[in-house]
Amino acid sequence: MGMITSDEYKIHWWGIGANGSATMFWAFTNLFNMPSKKGAGGRRNNYDNNSFKEGYKKIVSTRNPYEWITAVLFDHNQLDNFEEYLTDNLMNLELMKQVKQWEEDGFTPDYFIKCDDMYGSLMEIPELKEKAEELGDELFFTINTPDYDLLGKGRQRLVEGGWKQYWNQELVDNILTNKYLKRLFELTGYDEESWK
Repeated sequence: MGMITSDEYKIHWWGIGANGSATMFWAFTNLFNMPSKKGAGGRRNNYDNNSFKEGYKKIVSTRNPYEWITAVLFDHNQLDNFEEYLTDNLMNLELMKQVKQWEEDGFTPDYFIKCDDMYGSLMEIPELKEKAEELGDELFFTINTPDYDLLGKGRQRLVEGGWKQYWNQELVDNILTNKYLKRLFELTGYDEESWK
């Protein structure tokens, strides 16, 4: 599946797991009618640096990095050794590898689709705004799930009591020494204090 390239909208999009990218992929291929190439093991979270087209905007799905990491560790059944896993294996997470790759490839995504407000994010992308408005409620109710933050879409309830319970100052101080995680906050505009 990999990257979606749309000549109609002049964009490249790819997702990274656990941030609403499956929903966005569905909306782009079914509602926006963007073409998708099958293959690459059905993965959304990869891009081909050689196929970027001149002048096309690069768009990627994202979410609050703390919540995102919690969701990924939930998927990997690692919530029980949360702190230990992040201390030893932070760079094993796909989202961290991706940011490292961006830095190595020397590019920055032009826009992010935030999973806590996918519709609002689309409205800030000039190339997609008009079509998003035209699709209106059909699109809005497909991609903006109520209680997203609390429940964790597609995971029923991410964790009883929410994702913030896993975080503390010491752990945050520790992992924010990682330049790629710092860069992710800087790029996406989420607050480093938002774990509190």
